[in-house]
Amino acid sequence: MENAFVHVRAPGALYRRFRKLAAANNQSVTGQVIELMELWLAQEDARRRQAALLASIRRNRWTPPPGAGSVVELVRKDRDAGGE
Repeated sequence: MENAFVHVRAPGALYRRFRKLAAANNQSVTGQVIELMELWLAQEDARRRQAALLASIRRNRWTPPPGAGSVVELVRKDRDAGGE
């Protein structure tokens, strides 16, 4: 696997939080940053898939034709007809 280098200037307080988190997880700061980046990317992928699925549902949603009765009206009609 090819390694790439990313240099980030982070505020001291943020770096200290990463250092503390890394120590609590028995990782280096680099390892902790990589793990969190991978987690964020996985969440972003899931968010994009969810957004695409919702857009597809909206595009393909069935819409009753104009003048069609409401669901309540259809159930009442069916009930009144004896459920035949």
